[in-house]
Amino acid sequence: MSLLSFIGRNSSLILTIIWTMIIVTAIITPLLTAVSPKAGILLYSALRPLCHQADGRCYHIGHFKMGLCTRCAGVFFGLSLFGWIAVIFRPKREMKFPYFVLTLLPLAVDGFGNLFELWSTGNNLRMITGLIFAFGIVFWTYPFIFKLERPEYPEKIE
Repeated sequence: MSLLSFIGRNSSLILTIIWTMIIVTAIITPLLTAVSPKAGILLYSALRPLCHQADGRCYHIGHFKMGLCTRCAGVFFGLSLFGWIAVIFRPKREMKFPYFVLTLLPLAVDGFGNLFELWSTGNNLRMITGLIFAFGIVFWTYPFIFKLERPEYPEKIE
C-alpha cells in the first residue's frame, strides 16, 4: 500500500491524532514553561498561528497560561474527544445540516458579542461554545470522510 493510499484510507484517524497532539501541546506548554522558559516560548510560538493566546482568556496551570485560549482549547479538545468517539464508532450518517448550523451558532454569537464588546463571557462559557462547535464539526464532517476512506474497488493482490 502506498503512503498516499494509507493516508487516504486513514485520514479520519490522522486528523484525530493531529487534534490530540494540538490539545496535549497546549496543556503541556505551561508545565514545560515552568521548567524551561525557552522551551515554553517555542511551544507558545508553535501554537500562536492557531490562537491569539490572550492571557485573560486562557486557563492557567500554575502561574502560566495554557498554549490556547479557552475557546480554542474547547474546540481542539472537542475535535480530539469527539474525533476519537467518531473513529471508534464510525457513524454512517452525517448530522443534518440545520443541526450542524445550530452547533456553530453559540460560538459565532458569543464570539461576535465579545469582539464588538456587547458583552464579555467567562472562560467556562467560551470552553463550552468551543466544545459545541467541535461536536458539530466532527459529526457533520467525519461521516463524509469515512465514505471517502472506503475504497470503491478492492486493491489488486499481486
